[in-house]
Amino acid sequence: DEGNPSGNGPGWVNDGILFYTFHEPYTALTTKKSGNGTGVITASGINCGNDCSEKYTVGTVITLQASPATDSIFSSWQGTCSGTGSCTVTMNSNQTVTAVFTRKPLTISASAASGGSIAPSGSVSVPYGTNAAFTFAPDAGYKVSQAIVDSKVVPGVSSYTFTNVTADHTIRVYFEKQTYTITATAGPGGQISPSGSSTVTHGASQTF
Repeated sequence: DEGNPSGNGPGWVNDGILFYTFHEPYTALTTKKSGNGTGVITASGINCGNDCSEKYTVGTVITLQASPATDSIFSSWQGTCSGTGSCTVTMNSNQTVTAVFTRKPLTISASAASGGSIAPSGSVSVPYGTNAAFTFAPDAGYKVSQAIVDSKVVPGVSSYTFTNVTADHTIRVYFEKQTYTITATAGPGGQISPSGSSTVTHGASQTF
């Protein structure tokens, strides 16, 4: 029986000679992405992206590169590789490699006008998707007037919290001097001027 001369089987006979078909062994490389950022993994035959796996003959050496998007950073490899450089894999068996992409930290610019302070202050780095709290501390004789958050007025607060930060922000707090009321009255036989209630700003003088 001449069998299968196409070679699509374990063997065949042709003119009394037994033939065998041998296939090179292959191994599979699977790439994955994790984290809250975005990016692409590339290698020969892989653009993940969309094409995240490939088969290679045993012993093939593959070098993977991780390229973050502009709003992200490449944090590390997981699985077969580690660190943040390129990932070199020798395909002696099936392999899985994960690239971790993280969104870049965002910046909140925090400042205070005269009469008090804000904490933290300056350019504050905030991890993407987290909260950031700011507290206001008036100097002696002052009180919080208002905070301006991204051009929006927030009156009469002693602190402010940004929740689920997904963009850069600004915050500036303003203070004003405390005021006090002096109530002046006179008994029988005379008078006081000014009389009644007088409003006096912290540190100022009032003559009667």
